[in-house]
Amino acid sequence: MPSVGSGSMGSCGPDSFGTVGNVPCENMNASLQYFGLGGRSVHDALSYCNQYGLGAAAQASMIPRKDLFLMSMVPYHLLGYNNTIAAVHASLEQMQLDYLDLVMIHHRASDIGGWPREVCQMKAFPGKPAPKGSPNDALWEAPSCSIADPTWESCQDGSWEALLDLKKEGKIRAIGVSNWQISNLQRWKEKGYELPAVNQVEAHIGYLEDDLNDYCQQNGILLQAATPLSRNNPVLVKAGADPTVTALAAKYNKSAAQISLRYLIEKGISPIPSTKNPDYMKENLDLFGFEMTKDEVISLAKIQTSCRGAWNLGLVKCWADPGTLMCMSNDGKRFHCP
Repeated sequence: MPSVGSGSMGSCGPDSFGTVGNVPCENMNASLQYFGLGGRSVHDALSYCNQYGLGAAAQASMIPRKDLFLMSMVPYHLLGYNNTIAAVHASLEQMQLDYLDLVMIHHRASDIGGWPREVCQMKAFPGKPAPKGSPNDALWEAPSCSIADPTWESCQDGSWEALLDLKKEGKIRAIGVSNWQISNLQRWKEKGYELPAVNQVEAHIGYLEDDLNDYCQQNGILLQAATPLSRNNPVLVKAGADPTVTALAAKYNKSAAQISLRYLIEKGISPIPSTKNPDYMKENLDLFGFEMTKDEVISLAKIQTSCRGAWNLGLVKCWADPGTLMCMSNDGKRFHCP
């Protein structure tokens, strides 16, 4: 897997371009542009409902398939062995591929928010009722494995066993997870499972779980950074917003965003920033002509942002913290999802 990749880049239909006259959609155009600039690794997910565009871009690029690294994810409403098999086959069909380079389990559990959940209609899953006023969406109930086992551990294990089997069949080259904690990884290690190749989590300056990163590195798991620029937090991407980032950008003749992304690479983490801007794409790929010192990396690690940080400083979180994900048992009791 390339050290830096791209996150999902724009809207598209799950099974076609989803546009009038079947005109190439945003995700295809942005992905194709990324490939043209030298990018080779792109992340997507079944629940993003835009995988057709990425697959179309991969074909239109004329780049040999072996030189691309294409990723997808199994959503929580399709956890469990059979559901996961169906989810991966749906991704292959939507992207018109024979295999995927990496497939991850998107979430280890669902929060206690009400079911059914709304997801786009897909050819692979016909017959789902549409919510009122949203004919292009489908309503999903919780997977049966979560009803039988509210801890979702049987869902997690069933999905992992499915991915292991698909890997043996050659449908997937590598398998991983997203939002897994040390306790989840350790449980699988104790069960004797093959451990994930990748664990995708939120990671950026201002929020990075060093204990999780250390555990993953010690166990041969690569941490992949979702939202590596903290959703374009000015501290990480704007010149002058933070003195440490700004000084390092001037020293190495790089942008603030490049310094922020290089920080993750120095920590042994693979960032996947998302952008549809070709200039930013070029910047995101140009991270390897310089190397920061250990002290500089430490200085960046000390930066607190308005998006992540200590509660006693009044700092808030960017998006749902996997550590606070709550599940509900059949008797209505709430507990932290395993």
